Amino acid sequence: MEMLFKETGFSPEFKSVIGIVDSDLAWIKMKPALEIATDEIIDIIGEQNYTSINVDEVPQEQKRFYDLVKRAIAWKAYIHYAPTGDLAMTNKGRTMRRDEYEVGAFEWQIANHNESLESFYYKHMNLLLKFMIKNNLTINLDKYNHSDLIIPSLSKFEKHYGLNDSYFLYLNLLPGIRDFVELEMFSRIGKELYDDRFALKEKTILFNYLQKAAVYYAIEWGLRHLDIQMFPKSIMRQTNSSTSSKSDLKSQLLPSELAMVFEKDFNRYIQKVESEMTSFRVTIPGDDFRLPDLDFDENDNFIST
Repeated sequence: MEMLFKETGFSPEFKSVIGIVDSDLAWIKMKPALEIATDEIIDIIGEQNYTSINVDEVPQEQKRFYDLVKRAIAWKAYIHYAPTGDLAMTNKGRTMRRDEYEVGAFEWQIANHNESLESFYYKHMNLLLKFMIKNNLTINLDKYNHSDLIIPSLSKFEKHYGLNDSYFLYLNLLPGIRDFVELEMFSRIGKELYDDRFALKEKTILFNYLQKAAVYYAIEWGLRHLDIQMFPKSIMRQTNSSTSSKSDLKSQLLPSELAMVFEKDFNRYIQKVESEMTSFRVTIPGDDFRLPDLDFDENDNFIST
């Protein structure tokens, strides 16, 4: 696999791209992480888009896209590498890297820093995907095709719940939306109605409830399966909003607890869907309706008293 970073001049180039690295990083140490990161980014943006900028001389009109992709790869590579670089692997086993001028970070500092790196990476990925959408660059539709879903776009999703305009988060929630369609929707409205999208949209109340149910199902799924750093901070809820000291920062709900909150919202809207479907299935007799002839009258013993 051809990479955007090359061995020659790697360290100063990498420091320039990522911006926060203080020391020189050796090519031989970073290469495995770069290969993993490159493969992951290609999986998102698509092989054709990556190939278009993996050239000796990048066209001027492609320069911005090239810079965004290269920075995404650099950030993801550093996230992969950083935990392995915390300890030195020596003949005496693993030892902490330390000298008289530097000391190893505390575990909580490393954990906070890892979260910050992940959060920055997700924000950068959203910037990259926004650029692709604005410039009509197609993402990897083999993996992220969403045009046929009940929530076919980020804008439709954000009509019901805001994601801070995060296209990257929306793409990662697609498996949850697909699960909703296959596991919850088909059993309630039938695949035939879902496939006839025009007829489904004509039932505006039902369609609105379905979209709301899909959104809350997808967020609940995401809170159980995705990194919480992907989600906007507004989604984190305090168990006690009146507390503000540092010791109370952990009073935020855990992702699993948050998932239960969104699960309740999902259940509320899916019940609305079921009520709507029940009203569609009820047949009201017309004026010409009559009971079938049962071949008995008032003179029969079980009728007359």
